Amino acid sequence: MQVGFSTVACHDWPIDRVIAYAEELGYAGIEFRSLGPDATRFACEPSMTSTTKTRSTLVEHGVSAIAVATGIKFDAPIFPPIIGRAFQDHDRPVREARRAIELASTIGAPFVRVFAYQAHGRESRENAANRIAERLYLAGAAARHTGVRVVVENGGSFATSEAMLDLLERVAHPLVSVAWNAASAHLAGEDPVQGARALGDKLAMLKVKDVADGQPVMLGEGAVPVERLVRELAGDGFRGPVVFEWDRAWIPGLAEPQEVLPVAASRLYRWLSARTPRKWAPAGVSAAGA
Repeated sequence: MQVGFSTVACHDWPIDRVIAYAEELGYAGIEFRSLGPDATRFACEPSMTSTTKTRSTLVEHGVSAIAVATGIKFDAPIFPPIIGRAFQDHDRPVREARRAIELASTIGAPFVRVFAYQAHGRESRENAANRIAERLYLAGAAARHTGVRVVVENGGSFATSEAMLDLLERVAHPLVSVAWNAASAHLAGEDPVQGARALGDKLAMLKVKDVADGQPVMLGEGAVPVERLVRELAGDGFRGPVVFEWDRAWIPGLAEPQEVLPVAASRLYRWLSARTPRKWAPAGVSAAGA
């Protein structure tokens, strides 16, 4: 697996400092959190930095761009039904996804992270899934010929592997896969390891963090079975990226990146080196040849 971290841990650092620190700690890649064009909250906002400079700095330090992580959601309701399509901007998330895909392609990131997100009011998850899937299909179509895939992170009404598989079946686009957030699955009552395995070849990326009493804690010190997830999926033959998240951008008072990123890197690499032998293979991959 390619070990990386999200820039939500160091949102107030400029991009060149983030990349240099990733190299110093031995991280292979970075997930760049983006709030969109013209956003200035993050000093390392990839859409506000020269993409040529970002790409050349990554090459200089031997670090990869794993993903452009957005907050794009595809769940906005259409009201009134049918006629609401005539005057509501229901294609906005698709346009936003297209811009993120262009950015990711320019800096060499193979993934754009988005969310599904939830059913509204008394709406059934099935109805929400149909509406979301229609838009996600268009986002996947926008990624064609770019070298970028759209990955949907589990959360909201789509926190479990069952819900994600149902959604992706409705989307039915080869460039739309899953970014599996272990903490979200755990908080939804699912074993993250079994959920990841259930996703099979729809699993493209692992997102890992640990929590205790609802608050982020260092990996391996909370309630989320991150070590088991990493060891077992590595042993199973999963070769996608694993991205560590430290929600310092959203939660005031969390420890500085210099305190958490070195420890997270050390533990993730140690768990990968002690991977549990493979017991299965993702769909389409033989256990012998994976």
